[in-house]
Amino acid sequence: MSTKTSKILQLIAFILFAVALLVSIASIFAQVPIKRLYSSSEEILAIRSVPFASIAAAVIHVVLALIFMLVIFGKPSRGAVKALGIVMAVLFVLFDALIIPLIGMGITGLVARRGATALSSYSVLSSGVSFVTSILSVPATILMFLSIGALFGKDPAKEEAQQGGM
Repeated sequence: MSTKTSKILQLIAFILFAVALLVSIASIFAQVPIKRLYSSSEEILAIRSVPFASIAAAVIHVVLALIFMLVIFGKPSRGAVKALGIVMAVLFVLFDALIIPLIGMGITGLVARRGATALSSYSVLSSGVSFVTSILSVPATILMFLSIGALFGKDPAKEEAQQGGM
């Protein structure tokens, strides 16, 4: 796979992560229709919730994707590409397997202190938002790892000089 293809894959991944972030933020303002999909309780619909865990996960993904994208759109050396690929893979696994679930547990605990109805409202909204954002984030993650793998061991600066650049 060429460096150009890797850049395109990463750009698409970044856009998907950014759309997931926008969906998470938009859900704050459009939460009643989302909550109606899961609950008809007026008490739950009346409480305003913010899907903090989904927003935090989306922000983390967007930042990691942006960092990788900015680096590969520069002219990194072969060693920088290898190091960055390893670091990005480790960070993604670390954040998705440990940090994001811990953030979610902490926020759920804080919301639960406001009562069962507040927790129900938060849970209903978070479930709806998580469904939509995972439809965007899973392919984005796959594309990002394909982009990382495509560049691993290559020297984008030399390849672009030979092909005339992107």
